[in-house]
Amino acid sequence: MGCNDGLVQTPAAFGAYGLHLSGLRREAELLNAGVPSDWPHVRLRYQPGINTADTMLDGDHASYPCSEAGSVIADRAAGTITVVAPDPVGDDELAHPLLAWAASAFARWLGREAFHAGALVIGDGVWGITGDRGAGKSTLLAAAAAAGIGVVADDLLVMSGTMTFAGPRCVDLRAESADYLGLGNALDTQGRERHRVTLPPVAAELPLRGWILLSWANAPALVPVRASEALVRVSAQRMMQLGAAGPERMLDHAALPK
Repeated sequence: MGCNDGLVQTPAAFGAYGLHLSGLRREAELLNAGVPSDWPHVRLRYQPGINTADTMLDGDHASYPCSEAGSVIADRAAGTITVVAPDPVGDDELAHPLLAWAASAFARWLGREAFHAGALVIGDGVWGITGDRGAGKSTLLAAAAAAGIGVVADDLLVMSGTMTFAGPRCVDLRAESADYLGLGNALDTQGRERHRVTLPPVAAELPLRGWILLSWANAPALVPVRASEALVRVSAQRMMQLGAAGPERMLDHAALPK
């Protein structure tokens, strides 16, 4: 299936996760500018109301509850991502974190992969950063950004084959990480306090070169990981476990450096 199957192409300048995105008033602050013209177009929108849809993914629609009375609804044919919630939702929340789950649904429809992972630009390509919840992914990414290292994505890494797509231009930190690093502006996203670090632009598409698998230890260390272990750990971070694609897609990732 081609990247544009079932999706309408319209001119747009801004995007993330391999999608042209419109509907945000502050696109230039939150998204990547000048994304490739062959990225499919998707419109983001907020709709006031109450929606308690279950988590669901089929060939044309996807939904995910984002609060007690709100849901994110993705429609493949219409090329839309709609957040239905009783209280207003601003651009900051639409771009991150609400976009992420719906973007991973579009990734599945387009034959791509989506991982709960961040990513850094190192050398001539991208290294995915993943680990269990609380492993320190966003903290590492924010510290790298402060040191001048390009950050591709915070907590969703979308790719076609081994070509990665840049995410929205921000990293969200918990209060303790923000205090430790001295970074971020306080922001309430879906009732959770986060401290947002704004990111400079990076290339919209870059090849994946390898994976960094985070875990806690008594001292900093870089330890090579066997391909079999990496396959299990990276596969566990796939965003779309509903109707998951075949495991053969993961073999290319297992062969990359870890």
